[in-house]
Amino acid sequence: MNPFLPMKRLLAAVAVESCLLTAATAASADTINIQFDLSGLPAAIGRVHALDLSAADIGKTSFVANRGAVNVNVATASNQGVVSGSAADLYAAPVSGGSQASPTYWSAPYFSTGLGTITLNFSRAERYLGLLWGSVDHGSTFNYISFNNVTGNRATTVATITGNDIYDVTESNAPNGSQGYGGSFYTVLNDLDGTFNQIVLGSTVVSFEAADIQYSCATVSLDSVPEPASIAVLGTGFLALAAFRRRTGAGVRA
Repeated sequence: MNPFLPMKRLLAAVAVESCLLTAATAASADTINIQFDLSGLPAAIGRVHALDLSAADIGKTSFVANRGAVNVNVATASNQGVVSGSAADLYAAPVSGGSQASPTYWSAPYFSTGLGTITLNFSRAERYLGLLWGSVDHGSTFNYISFNNVTGNRATTVATITGNDIYDVTESNAPNGSQGYGGSFYTVLNDLDGTFNQIVLGSTVVSFEAADIQYSCATVSLDSVPEPASIAVLGTGFLALAAFRRRTGAGVRA
């Protein structure tokens, strides 16, 4: 199996939004649309922002990124957080392309949750999260992403995505749970019902790697990015890769 074979992508209309600096819109159970690709995320232009990580962030437990737009907090037993490269039995740089015989690996700093969580607090309401998800585990809830709305000191979880959800949409390219080739997926997650202003990356085993993180206040498809004055409708075909996960979370303390 070669999971990096060319594939069709989901045809989608990208909604134009004003992206005002407003609080997240609460929803009792948000629907998260999942897409995956094996060659990369949409370009980070316009309202699609790439989370800036640098070597200076390695080892920090709290820092502010993207000119104050994202506050990062790390809570892991081994204080992994922002890492680079690979460390045996701790974390492995996600596979970013190539072939099974000759894979390529993410070379810039990235997140590794270790046995804990990494929280991203956004300064505005967002609808899109994109990432290169490494070591996708399925058959369990080892890896997860919680989408939260935070008001004051209270966070309400409106949706949670696990490695099982990624497995459900990848079909014949299903992740093998490894830290090597076949275990990493470029993943696009859109909140269809509302917005979020906090993301929690977590794992109960070593490890969950997250690289090339993007976010936007507008929904984003694999074939397009939000445009300033029109609705973009792009794509090369239809493929049923959308999974709708409805999970109601109780309010939890941030």
